[in-house]
Amino acid sequence: MTILFNFQVFLPILFFFKSTSCTEPSLLPQNLTRKIVGGYDCSIEKYPFVVSLRTTSKLTHFCGGTLLKDSWVLTAAHCTITKFPSYYTIVAGSSETDKNGIQRRVASKIHINKDYNPKTYANDVALIHLKEGFDLSNKLIGLVELPSFQIEGDVKDQCGQAMIIGWGHREQWNPNYEELNYIFNPTLQCVSLPVLSDEECVKLRKKNLRENIFCAYFEGGTKDACQGDSGGPLFCGNIQYGIVSNGYGCGLPDTPGYYTRVDKILPFIWSTILGDESPRAIHSGGAVCRSINHIFFILIILSLFNMWNKN
Repeated sequence: MTILFNFQVFLPILFFFKSTSCTEPSLLPQNLTRKIVGGYDCSIEKYPFVVSLRTTSKLTHFCGGTLLKDSWVLTAAHCTITKFPSYYTIVAGSSETDKNGIQRRVASKIHINKDYNPKTYANDVALIHLKEGFDLSNKLIGLVELPSFQIEGDVKDQCGQAMIIGWGHREQWNPNYEELNYIFNPTLQCVSLPVLSDEECVKLRKKNLRENIFCAYFEGGTKDACQGDSGGPLFCGNIQYGIVSNGYGCGLPDTPGYYTRVDKILPFIWSTILGDESPRAIHSGGAVCRSINHIFFILIILSLFNMWNKN
């Protein structure tokens, strides 16, 4: 009787833990992510390395990213809102967010740069390792190039007029006066922006730059990244120099967008991919849930067996 009582007490507790630990959280808060303002329709055929980060349950787009290798995606650290990899499905090969893409892959592990500061967005970078690699024989899916060295001066010295691409909200927005009402464009958007030197950025905003961050800004603020496309690329040619990170509002005068410098986080990227580093990684999602499921199943069997013996 004692053993049966213990099972009866423990099973509801385990069931509660299982149900609260293995479910998907809500979408990212609106103020975390950015999308394109003042852009134009562009095709995935021209930029096959850009991917859409979506929720696994509803395939809802919430961030962008780029494909580094067939099973590795580069994105912003603040896009990884949950520690459970099964939350993320990566969609490649489609210009439209209302399509499921040519190929879809579920994440197996999330790596966040150990120096990432969520308050300042310094070192805002993460890598997503996929359970299965994308088929790169499809012309709509390709790999982005990265800088081959750390730039001594400003990003502007290597990439003066940059391209930013993403899906989503496409109007100016000032958070001082209104709440954001999303106006999504279902088609991939491109926008060309001048990259600022660090000195120009500091002069414009009258604030010092955080570690490994640079700015891009279109005079008058009519073109910008905005809500919904964090993690996407800033690039020249096919070389990615920045990751869309943060900014205040969308397309406002004297308000640049901030981007993570890819050249400064190359050691994190390659050491993580090669397995030489253990950053603040998130492994627990699938493994923890599978372990809980196994324990839950075993305890049910033991409980039934115990009741059968009692009878």
